[in-house]
Amino acid sequence: MAQACSAHGLCGRNAICVYQPSLRCLCVPGHETVDRHDWRQGCRPMYSVPNCSQAAPPEQRFKFVEVPHTDFYGYDVGYNASSDTFEHCKKLCLEMCSCAAFSYRPFEGRGVCYLKGFLYNGYTSPNFNGNIYLKQAEHTQLARGRVQDGHGPIQEVHVPGTQGRDGELQGRARPGRLRRRVPRRARQREGGGREEADERGGGDEEFWAEMTLIGRINHINLVRIWGFCSQGKHKLLVYEYVENESLDRHLFDTDRTTLPWRERYRIALGTARGLAYLHHECLEWVVHCDVKPENILLTREFDAKIADFGLAKLSKRDSAAGDSMPLSHMRGTTGYMAPEWALNVPINAKVDVYSYGVVLLEMVMGCRVCDQTTAGGERLEMSQIAQALRQVVATGNVVPLVDGRLQGQFNPRQALEMVRISLSCMEDRTNRPTMDDVAKALTACDDEDEHPAYR
Repeated sequence: MAQACSAHGLCGRNAICVYQPSLRCLCVPGHETVDRHDWRQGCRPMYSVPNCSQAAPPEQRFKFVEVPHTDFYGYDVGYNASSDTFEHCKKLCLEMCSCAAFSYRPFEGRGVCYLKGFLYNGYTSPNFNGNIYLKQAEHTQLARGRVQDGHGPIQEVHVPGTQGRDGELQGRARPGRLRRRVPRRARQREGGGREEADERGGGDEEFWAEMTLIGRINHINLVRIWGFCSQGKHKLLVYEYVENESLDRHLFDTDRTTLPWRERYRIALGTARGLAYLHHECLEWVVHCDVKPENILLTREFDAKIADFGLAKLSKRDSAAGDSMPLSHMRGTTGYMAPEWALNVPINAKVDVYSYGVVLLEMVMGCRVCDQTTAGGERLEMSQIAQALRQVVATGNVVPLVDGRLQGQFNPRQALEMVRISLSCMEDRTNRPTMDDVAKALTACDDEDEHPAYR
């Protein structure tokens, strides 16, 4: 339950995550759901919120409603370790206009007072030895600790969307089925759901890993999750809908319109920025472990959004393992996996760098790098491909490497830089750049307004 309810903003504002026996979102006392089909919108008060500037004393305008075994993590507006009594903590919240609730916990002979500015990231667990006290209008008639049940066990999930073309959503995972559902009352957002079952091994582990991880992160180049359901063997992740399918469809499908150079470079830069965020900016250190064109979704404007975090691994930045982590089994897709996966050594973020290098090269060449063969039809090893590419780069002319379908409509300077970066990404891991370095290098070469290929 702790894993399931730890996703940031899972149930929205003024709501709590509970597990009884299946996971569900509930409104706190005195509140009702904004939208039963979208819990991220949370709950709204069923009473008029008093004005803090009113003349009446706060104790006449407000009261506190106790909700047992419940807490809201984050959004503390005050922390007072010297509040040695419950009443003092209560008084602090009462007199602070921005205080929405408080919790009080005895600690080493004195009390610790936590004042909450927002009721967000709430959870209830019988194992939690603490209560939350909600600040509400005095004349609100509520039963102590009663919460509003949003719905019973989930049988169907409605994904908000706009009326549009039918068909399956992109971002398909190996074990899951991805579907699009459009309710009768169309909305401005679109969503996709991936349904998973437990017939395969490791289903629970991968599902909770993806749900917990992607629920915490927020970046323009990472796909957003709207919610999830878990009931028995049935599991469902609900993502935002990304209109232009996945990168592999545009690079390798010869029946489609050729992906222009401008979009390729934008996708390369966006993917690099998304990975750099995972590696360097998240509170926890995140390794995706399966970077490939199928997991790069494209928006209507062809901006990149990294998807499928089912194999991702995260670790505390201050962990004893430093910048590496032990993994019990290989992860990833053949052709994009770094050599160290087969060496039984601790893994770090450089495995994503290697995979990105392969994808970057494929964006230049317009074909699967791992499918390259000799004149005799034998498949080339990645080391052989890299060696041949270095010889081409040494000449300073990479035109022969660029996707011929572009018919010369590309930026040669950018193409050369992309091939150079891809080769550096496929070096031994001690010599590979970081994704932050890669993003900076691509940004420095981004001159889309100056080249005729962009006009």
